[in-house]
Amino acid sequence: MELKFTATNIRKAEAEFKMNFFSVFSDFRLAGVNELAFLWRAGGGDDESFDTAFATGLDSVMVTILEGVNEAGFLGKKLPKEQLKKMITEAIKEAQKEFTGIIGTSQKSGEKTKASPTK
Repeated sequence: MELKFTATNIRKAEAEFKMNFFSVFSDFRLAGVNELAFLWRAGGGDDESFDTAFATGLDSVMVTILEGVNEAGFLGKKLPKEQLKKMITEAIKEAQKEFTGIIGTSQKSGEKTKASPTK
């Protein structure tokens, strides 16, 4: 799937999702599924193609979005696809480390403890 970020597609997505393209894109690394779906729609994609891409992996969705944004000229100078893919892979690894750090800090969760009596 190749996304086409045109003014019309972006305007339609902003009206449908009640989101601002540049605000969502500026926080791209922190985007959740709803924000990714919005960006996908802003690139002219539909729900079916989003689901198909998402089924192949989060990195696939992010790379496709960034490739479309890159082709539209929103990144300033156009970057090679390999560089975009590397950037996404690094961002996903960083997010996974943060997530693992959060999960790792709560190792005692799930253990049964004695409840203290209430007065």
